[in-house]
Amino acid sequence: MASFAAVRSSQSFHVVQMDGDGSVQSLGPMQGDHILINGGFFAMRNEIFDVIRDGEELVEQPFQRLIEQGKLGAFRHMGFWQAMDTFKDKITLDRMEARGDCPWMVWKSKNAGTA
Repeated sequence: MASFAAVRSSQSFHVVQMDGDGSVQSLGPMQGDHILINGGFFAMRNEIFDVIRDGEELVEQPFQRLIEQGKLGAFRHMGFWQAMDTFKDKITLDRMEARGDCPWMVWKSKNAGTA
């Protein structure tokens, strides 16, 4: 009934793994391939409106019901993805563009239009 893009996080957080007494076992960037986040791109059937109740946030209660029914899927996107939610995100993308590093500009790719 619904699906979303699961992407690697571009956040600069570090994941901490520790044992029961608080001793750190590892510390590393959250950007590992095994950690995916909701990329915010959705594809849904019209029936989704039968699942969403007044006052609910889409990815919380309705998605939980879809998970229980086996009706929620995700597409694992391992290519470029970057949030544009904060001023820091904008600065990151502006700096990439200034360097000519613009993987989102697929229309300028040498391989654009080829299969």
